[in-house]
Amino acid sequence: MIVILLLLVAVNTCTSFSYIPKQVIRHISLQVSGTTTTTSVSSYSEAANIRTQYGHDATIYYYQQLLQHNELDTSAASFIAASSNSMRYLARIGWVYSQPNEGIDEEWEDDITKLHTFLEVSGYQHSVIRKHIFNLPTGIVDEEDVDQYSLERYKNDYPFGPTYVSPLVAGQGLDMSKSIYTSTSEEMLPSLQCLATLFLLSSCVPKHIVTESLIGGNDTLELLQRLGLVFIFDHRSIRKEDWVVPLVHLFPLSIPPPRYSHKYNDDSKHIVLVTDLHPNVLGMTSIPSTCNDEHQLSTEEGTVMYIGPDSLSLVQHLHSSLPQYIEDGGQNKKILDICTGSGVQALSTLAMLDMYEDNTNDSTSVALDINERALRFTSFNARLNGFEDRMTTICADLLSGEAAEVLSNNEESRYDILLANPPFIPTPPARSDMPASSIRLEKKNNDNATPRYGLFSSGGANGEDCLCAIVQLAPSLLQTGGIGKWCTLVQ
Repeated sequence: MIVILLLLVAVNTCTSFSYIPKQVIRHISLQVSGTTTTTSVSSYSEAANIRTQYGHDATIYYYQQLLQHNELDTSAASFIAASSNSMRYLARIGWVYSQPNEGIDEEWEDDITKLHTFLEVSGYQHSVIRKHIFNLPTGIVDEEDVDQYSLERYKNDYPFGPTYVSPLVAGQGLDMSKSIYTSTSEEMLPSLQCLATLFLLSSCVPKHIVTESLIGGNDTLELLQRLGLVFIFDHRSIRKEDWVVPLVHLFPLSIPPPRYSHKYNDDSKHIVLVTDLHPNVLGMTSIPSTCNDEHQLSTEEGTVMYIGPDSLSLVQHLHSSLPQYIEDGGQNKKILDICTGSGVQALSTLAMLDMYEDNTNDSTSVALDINERALRFTSFNARLNGFEDRMTTICADLLSGEAAEVLSNNEESRYDILLANPPFIPTPPARSDMPASSIRLEKKNNDNATPRYGLFSSGGANGEDCLCAIVQLAPSLLQTGGIGKWCTLVQ
């Protein structure tokens, strides 16, 4: 039986274009509110519009001027836009997975293992972050005093992550003296504060604070650099000291045992997912990709979608229905995640199945996406969370029929669980008769322009191009009795 899941997602898209001479950016006024600082909106918005029209390189000078005159701006958005090397750093994330025939370097594997250990000892789990960083409730003292439909019960009974956090955008800043306490006697807390500041709030941090705060100090910072998760901004003419700039989000997802099910272990599962920065931070929906020569940039690749409410809702819906499905046998399930992005659906499902007390850890997953960058992120996340031997990635186009052909020829041609969070934002019909298919060709008309709609958001004129293809494929891909869940936009 196929179960179709429809989720309501709010969408707000707008853009404007204009040109502003360099002289205008020199005049900046500051508005301070609490620990967050913003500059004049017009200056940053104009710079962003130029970057959208003419590309990253055309506006490096603009953002350097903004950073120089607005010392309270700590946003990764501004630092990335002001760096001449940031696109190269972004392109190299997960580059080792672009050469599968050559195998994975042992040093790279060792570094990901070190990252996993470091995140664990730093307490980088959502429940810990929620309590110690954002000072939000983490549990229910007396369940009888809490309404069964309360948010607190919801947060403790279902998979939950920090989707409530809004990362800084260009022009905003954090007061580091109030964000990271390097003098505390708790070794874990400064490290956790520093990680949340970098990878959830998308704020840069002075290098000396990072080395003082992180467990492992400079060795850990070098580890993050080797893995491509941060880079050092060392333009002393712009800032008086070196700053650590985050290049990704690290999204912690906590998965509790399904409520009222005796077949699951009591311990929660915690996974961490690496994604590209939110478009509001990165300011673009595609970035240059690397050739075999790591110093050379070639074509464009779509960015990898952040973990949003729709992604999390799909995880939660599967979590709530899985116990009943497990009653029929939970071992050795085969999972297919279409439009996988960071691999969040596939990896969270593997984590759920591992909580089943009789599971032999033989469940496997196939992750499919047209974006090779997304598949590199998925492979990275699989290794980071210990699922590298149970995850297979496939690069194929869902809309051209290529995916159907590849999946039908795959050894795992029938699946127990089919999941998909496809692009579902309606894109303007004037752009193309089939925007979801043609979005990858958009840059042919303007090599410098940044596409307004990325691969992970373009759903076609009515938002249903990818969804229709999945619905057509599902009967031929699901086992008898299998389940399918996916998201779409309800208008």
